[in-house]
Amino acid sequence: MKNRKIIKILIIVIIILFIILPTILYPISMVLSVVGIIFQWLKLRKSNNHFWLSETEKQEYHNTSIEIVKIDTKISNLIATAKDKKISKNVDGSYSNRSDFGKDLNVQLKELKPLKLNKFKLMKRLEYKPFQKWTNVNNTFSEFYASILSFIISIVTFLIITKDFGDLISLFTDFPFSRFSESVILGLHLSGLAYILTFFGIQFLFKKLIFNIFHKKPQLVTINNFDKY
Repeated sequence: MKNRKIIKILIIVIIILFIILPTILYPISMVLSVVGIIFQWLKLRKSNNHFWLSETEKQEYHNTSIEIVKIDTKISNLIATAKDKKISKNVDGSYSNRSDFGKDLNVQLKELKPLKLNKFKLMKRLEYKPFQKWTNVNNTFSEFYASILSFIISIVTFLIITKDFGDLISLFTDFPFSRFSESVILGLHLSGLAYILTFFGIQFLFKKLIFNIFHKKPQLVTINNFDKY
């Protein structure tokens, strides 16, 4: 008797966790997703440059490009002066420390090269930022539409197989206290398969084709187009 009670309690807990709660939370999560999608869609409708750099980022990109040119110029001038003064190089590429100029040259280059690298990384991050924004929105939209459509198709598939809406309700009212008919079991298998295939199929089409039709993939930011929008 005790074992049966424990089993019944476990079954009830499983039903609550894996059937009732998801049934309640899924519509809520979908409503929140719809609100988020509508908000993003409205932002996209307002402007064609939604994915582009903000004014602050444009200024940052422009200033960084100027700073890199200045650093490059300093490095080139130092190397040219070292060549004029015939400062020899060590095996590791650094300049000889036998002269004061050689010591000072190594110190300056040691400071300038990492600084240039950090500025270069910042420029690269800004160059790809519009594409990253586009990719993030693309992923959000494709997953949303794939989830909605695949869920609808899985329900339709189940109803076509079972040919009875009551069988769909019985999943929540009778489980696990009665045996399902063969049509219900087949419907569960095929609707699950339909959901998986539809989800990945729609997601692939939306990511690779549909979204790009309505919202073109942005170019990489360059010094020639950073202020285009």
